[in-house]
Amino acid sequence: MKIKNPFRIRAKRSEKEIVKSKPIKKFVTNVIAKCTSNNTFISTKNFSISTGEVGFKGGKRSTPYAANQVAQFVGEKLSERSITFILVTFKNFGKWRKAVLKGLIKKKIKILKVIDKSSNPHNGCRPSKKRRRRRR
Repeated sequence: MKIKNPFRIRAKRSEKEIVKSKPIKKFVTNVIAKCTSNNTFISTKNFSISTGEVGFKGGKRSTPYAANQVAQFVGEKLSERSITFILVTFKNFGKWRKAVLKGLIKKKIKILKVIDKSSNPHNGCRPSKKRRRRRR
């Protein structure tokens, strides 16, 4: 006599229990965050917002709080348009990248991928001529 594995036994469902559910549509969009030393720009396909447009002026634009507020503002705009999944692309070597990510997560937007597209020179510009030393 063969003993059946208890993990392979499946309960039979009645026809009433089986209901075809509609596939959930995932609206995915690209969000490009350009973090410079003085400002933070976040742009999507439809709009672009900087820290100055949120209400920060002068040196306050280069703070992590300002970057966080811009990200939250963008998160609200995306949630209004029922976009919950995003791909984040960072440009430049500015600080406050984590602040941007925290602001987006705070508005319950799921980040699928974080990409770094900072431009690197392959060999850069030609350096200036070497300085001649004065002989004595």
